[in-house]
Amino acid sequence: MVEKLASQLNTDPNTIIAMYPVDDKTEKNPIVGPCTLKAALHQYYDIASPIKKPILKVLSQHASDPVEKDRLKDLASEEPEKQELYKST
Repeated sequence: MVEKLASQLNTDPNTIIAMYPVDDKTEKNPIVGPCTLKAALHQYYDIASPIKKPILKVLSQHASDPVEKDRLKDLASEEPEKQELYKST
């Protein structure tokens, strides 16, 4: 899954990325410093679980395709008629 995601991102999985905690008031976040994209996706991110609605909302703000942007907004919606769309995707 990690290799496939890196391929879809059109990025070499051995690319070094920087990871730092954001607003970690507990200071227990183990994600600090540089690592490879492959290590980050394998060790720190749960790429097998469904994407949570707040993340979909953020992604919709960055989508350049209007159709994809609207779909992401619909998936992130809390409107009752759009709840089934999220559940079925």
